[in-house]
Amino acid sequence: VSPYAGRTPLLSADATRFRYTPLWAYMLLPNLWIHRSWGKVLFSALDLAAAWVLRAWLRAFARGDEAVVRVGLCLWLFNPFCFTISTRGSGESVVVLLLYACFAALHLG
Repeated sequence: VSPYAGRTPLLSADATRFRYTPLWAYMLLPNLWIHRSWGKVLFSALDLAAAWVLRAWLRAFARGDEAVVRVGLCLWLFNPFCFTISTRGSGESVVVLLLYACFAALHLG
């Protein structure tokens, strides 16, 4: 069942097997057009975007202490769980990016 074919996975008989929201299905449609690894590249790029937001938040939180910023970024970027989950094609990086953006918005005003 594919939104590319004009159908929705929520109305099909196999709906119990579809674990993600329709938004995920639409985000991953370029898997059919560009390359089958599109989702892995997309979620890895979103991991890097999350690191960029985390960096801005840590800079404000640490008040100029670059060592704190570096340690925080290394803990995020070199965490084997984070990059393994993203390179498997799971969309957890979207959730993390939105969470970091909320933290940054609350802290930075």
